Amino acid sequence: MTNLVEFIWGGTAAIGIPLIVVLVTTVSPLRGEMCSTLVSATDEGGIADLATLQARGFAAFRSACRKPRMHLSSCMFNTTPSNPANFKFVLEPVSMPFKMRFDVKASGDATIALAENKTVSSTFAQISIGGWSNSKSAIRACDEPCAIQVEDEESGLLSETEYRPFWLEYNGGVVNVGKGNQSESFLEWDAGSVHSKTPPQVYVGISTHIKVSGSWVFYNLCG
Repeated sequence: MTNLVEFIWGGTAAIGIPLIVVLVTTVSPLRGEMCSTLVSATDEGGIADLATLQARGFAAFRSACRKPRMHLSSCMFNTTPSNPANFKFVLEPVSMPFKMRFDVKASGDATIALAENKTVSSTFAQISIGGWSNSKSAIRACDEPCAIQVEDEESGLLSETEYRPFWLEYNGGVVNVGKGNQSESFLEWDAGSVHSKTPPQVYVGISTHIKVSGSWVFYNLCG
């Protein structure tokens, strides 16, 4: 993927006409259609500095061009605010081992339940991504209230304006959660050792908490 940033100048200061500066951000994808955005580089104080121009340009690109990676095996779901969490079980039972890839668009508090049945009470791992108002992520051993087993302090993992990619792997009772194409997980927990069992089939539930709505896209395991 190649980012091309162009500055287009118009007008002339010599005759008293204000300069018009436009920032064009163009992305050439490996496949699919090219996407471009255009933002003004001038404001009341004149031409913005380079850092401000870059922030404006790529914010416009993310809003206009970054879409969920839909393909034939994808499936999309929406979640509405709930407190306590109201999990929607969205996939057919998945056999261990599996690696699930998905995108989420939410301001925070996106939660996944791994359960033995289609019931919240059978949850054996509850994964909160961007929990606590998008300030950290964690895994619990059951539905709340339940002690946190492991957590990660990275903030800002989720966005309410763009889809963010993640993956979740369950193998031998161990749960790993990672971002996009990164091979290293930011959450890892051995559910099997804590529960002294490893369910061979798993039901997947999704939820967003309190005042948050979410959009989810899964790219495999849709059945």
